[in-house]
Formats: sequence, structure tokens, C-alpha cells
Amino acid sequence: MSAPSTNPEAPPSSLVGSFAQLIEWVVGGVLQVFRRFVLDRPLSWPEELSTLLLVWAVAFGSFVAVVRQSHLRVDFIAAKVPGLAGDLVNTLSQLCILAVACGMAWYGWAFYSSTAGDTSTTLGYGRNLYYLPIAIAGAAMIPAVLCNLVAVWSRGGAKRGQV
Repeated sequence: MSAPSTNPEAPPSSLVGSFAQLIEWVVGGVLQVFRRFVLDRPLSWPEELSTLLLVWAVAFGSFVAVVRQSHLRVDFIAAKVPGLAGDLVNTLSQLCILAVACGMAWYGWAFYSSTAGDTSTTLGYGRNLYYLPIAIAGAAMIPAVLCNLVAVWSRGGAKRGQV
């Protein structure tokens, strides 16, 4: 499996967003524990907000992983197989990712649409906000995967032309 690539030149905005989310989780968790066990008056919103933020972070993190090609994948076969066969294995892998991305976009939108009338119990936002990032990330992955496919065949064609 490929190890996730670490990019020291990551844009600061992704670090700021990650840090802000971490702060919300820590502050919300500490506040929840304090209110529940010390004051015996638990809050209900920190868990709901943390869950919503987690769904958004995972959905967009999966998109970033596809763009950077740092998602978990089994690539030892493609690395061992030279030439056209390796390109075919990489293509099969990218087509599987494309199928998942299409499913995320299609079913994420279907779930988003079907839950439009539901509201969250505590904060009152639309419960369909849990499904919106899945649809957006899936739709954004589709052109990214297509670019990855073009890259596989343009690199592969260059390698085969040199042999």
C-alpha cells in the first residue's frame, strides 16, 4: 500500500481549518465533560456539531487524498508489472475510484434531497447537511480521477515510446 505523502508546502488554509476543527473538538469535549460531570447539566450541541464537522472533514479529506494520490491503495502489483500491463492495472485502480466517486456523488445527492425536511434535534440545522459534503466531494473527485487517468496514460505512453 502506498504511504500517504506529506507535503511540507501544504497551503496554510488547510492547516488553519484543521486547527480550528481540532480546537472545536477539544473545547466542545472539555465543556461537555465539565457540564455533565461537574455541573450535572450536560450540553447536547457539542456532539452534534462535532459529528457534522467530522463528516465534512472526512469528505473533503478524501477528495484531497484523491487529488494528491495519497489515499490508501494497493499498488504493489502495478509497481512490479512493467509497461502496458502496469498501466492497465493503474487504470483499473483509477476506474474503481471513479466508480466510488460517482456513487458518492449520486447517492450523496439522493440522500441530501430525501432528508431536506429533517432538522437536527439540538442546533436546528437541516440534517441533510450530513450528506451534502459526500455529494460535493464525490462530484469533485470525478474530474480529479479523470486527470489521474490521463496522467497514467501520458506517462505510460512516454515510457513505452522510450523502450
